Amino acid sequence: MGREVIFGLRARFLKMIVHDSDFDDRLARSYWERACRSPVYQKLVNHPGLEPVLPLVLSPEQEMEIQQAAAKGTPRKDLHHFVLNALHGSRGLITQAFVGRDTKNMYVYAVFGHGMEGSIPGQVSSGAMAAILQDSIRLWAKYYFPADTSYRLTELDLEFARTAPVQYPLTIGIASSQSSGKLGPGSMLFVGPKPDLPSDWFDPNNWETCVNSATAVIFVDDPSDWRVAAGARGLFEVDHSESWPPPAPRLPPALSPDGVLK
Repeated sequence: MGREVIFGLRARFLKMIVHDSDFDDRLARSYWERACRSPVYQKLVNHPGLEPVLPLVLSPEQEMEIQQAAAKGTPRKDLHHFVLNALHGSRGLITQAFVGRDTKNMYVYAVFGHGMEGSIPGQVSSGAMAAILQDSIRLWAKYYFPADTSYRLTELDLEFARTAPVQYPLTIGIASSQSSGKLGPGSMLFVGPKPDLPSDWFDPNNWETCVNSATAVIFVDDPSDWRVAAGARGLFEVDHSESWPPPAPRLPPALSPDGVLK
């Protein structure tokens, strides 16, 4: 799908989600227009190795849950979970995802609305941060695993390093754990140490665990503070198929300190 089609769909998507008032419409568009001027977003849009994909959307189950909560009189400002992006526009979340054509790494660019604040005024709620990490990892899996496999997320470990101001967009970088040390086409976008992610189930020397798991990090698009805000590692249970798992790479023979093959 071409970039013109993708961004045409995004324009119609934005028009659809901001339906409450002219104020919400202006607010959502101001958030997104400001984000589009960001050097980070421009690098993602213009990178030849990245392909834009459709925004994250609601599942039928999530939409029903939201409708039921609204029917019970839950104030809209309190419905600030990530899954509200398609229904609540400026008070929720607007996203655009980019997937690496060759690497299958993914970057999700997220613009938060004021409905995503948590208990700290002006800061994105930790629940929203956790949800966007989980949902981004699930979206990445759709483009990473071959079509002849079935998979489900069975483990998810989260680590938070700093708060994220609502006023700044976030970029979530996702890659398989065996390649997460180099996040591919967008690696030049991100600096700073990654959060420590202790996982009882993760063994970096186990090839199958590495190729069946994803590592994700959130970076705040804040010129004054580029530290990583949060990280996650998720493990998928994947059915074997003719194309999965991929063969482990052959390692070169080990050398002793004097250069002799062991």
